[in-house]
Amino acid sequence: MPRYASAVLPLLWLCLGSACRDVTFNNPLDPGASAGELRLERRVTTSVAGGGDLVFDGEKLWWLSGESLIALDAWSGTLIRNIACGQASGVAWHQGLLCVCSDTARRLRAYDPLSGNLVWERPTSGLALSLPVSEGSTLVAVDGQTASLVRYDPETGAVERLGGLGGIRPSGLCLWGGELLLTEGSREVVTRMTLTGQALEVYRSPLQGTSGICTLADGLTLVLGSRHGELAQVRLP
Repeated sequence: MPRYASAVLPLLWLCLGSACRDVTFNNPLDPGASAGELRLERRVTTSVAGGGDLVFDGEKLWWLSGESLIALDAWSGTLIRNIACGQASGVAWHQGLLCVCSDTARRLRAYDPLSGNLVWERPTSGLALSLPVSEGSTLVAVDGQTASLVRYDPETGAVERLGGLGGIRPSGLCLWGGELLLTEGSREVVTRMTLTGQALEVYRSPLQGTSGICTLADGLTLVLGSRHGELAQVRLP
């Protein structure tokens, strides 16, 4: 046996016994993957039941619950007002309006946040859109028909296919520095992902039944919602 074998073999065994195992268990798409911890900064209970998608308009939170958009104080969770919006599968704060999509009607509706009036309504080019987020003049959303991420232009109806979700079934979606953060209520995790659908990292959610996710004005603090009416302000590690 060569002289260096006694030094190399223990290192090889270390890789096979520990480091390589970590690679497998830290795969974001592995249901048994280890997950990082989100830093919990604040947690409040609200009167909202069955909360879904969540968005921040620069001043307050809007939480989609059933067929209503409910405005809440971002700090205390106090109910401010609500807007009836019909069947909805997600909401985005887009160009000063609340844009609500319906994956069953294949429509996109925009509401004035002050009056609650419907400003415009448009078809979604046949897409079953849900969980839209604003990106400039376009929306990034999930197309339920193909289980993929798409970029959709509400003005022109143009569609750009971005990538598949790799089996992830998101319950919330937000933009994060050119990437996406997705909540998964069934796994109680938040997944960091590229816009093309590549999972990068996974974090444990402090809430049971995690639903929506959005960022606050500082761009660093995240708000998570749960189906049980809880809100949690967190930060990535």
